[in-house]
Amino acid sequence: FSCIEFDSDDDFNEHSDSDSYLRADLSIQCTDHSITGPDKMVDRYFVIYVYASIMIIIIPIGVPAVLFSLLWLKRKDIEERPTRRGGPELGYLSFLFRLYGREHWYYSTIDLYRRIILSSVVLALPSLETIFMLAFTVSVCCVLVYREVGPYWDASSDILSYVCGWQVVICAVALLLSEFSRRSANQGSASTSGSITDKARETSELSLGVILILTNAAVVGMVFYLLRIGGGAVVKPEEEGEREEGGGGGGG
Repeated sequence: FSCIEFDSDDDFNEHSDSDSYLRADLSIQCTDHSITGPDKMVDRYFVIYVYASIMIIIIPIGVPAVLFSLLWLKRKDIEERPTRRGGPELGYLSFLFRLYGREHWYYSTIDLYRRIILSSVVLALPSLETIFMLAFTVSVCCVLVYREVGPYWDASSDILSYVCGWQVVICAVALLLSEFSRRSANQGSASTSGSITDKARETSELSLGVILILTNAAVVGMVFYLLRIGGGAVVKPEEEGEREEGGGGGGG
């Protein structure tokens, strides 16, 4: 329900306030300065605002909390499980913990919150600077956790998740560099010719594109390397025990 303000002042309008429109759909007006009241919300937007607020409580906050509660109730069985998936009594929860070590049964909910922050929360922020700061901070923290904690059942999954974490950091930096390049080109357009400015912008965007492609290729290469040296499932000593066939893990 994030909105953008537009100046509505003109020669034919007696009001000098600004109106706002829904960022995701500019055909929907959020506030109208002609409406009396403290919030000046348009009725249609008010319905959307209430609905979105309820969904935020149910989905991004409620669903991970419920999943964590289910894992918490079975944490002793999960920590003592002899195999990756555990016994039949844990069958309905195995998709949440089977990728992680016995002591890190809760990590799926942490990773879920990470995904929600990087894919949804950042979209509600007002400026690109704050988006970058949040995405960069969360990404770097997750990279450090992957390296220091090593939450996955397989050592190869820890390595892959660590590499993928750095890829997310590089994408966040690329976002900042792309915006910086765009702003620099716009500022320089007044003092240089348009063709030079466009060429510099195209070169910068091409360079960033090549870097991102190379990082993706590096991740793919890492996957093939891990599959080659260990079959994709190098089990840690503390997680050794009766293993199931076809129980490869994955990170990222």
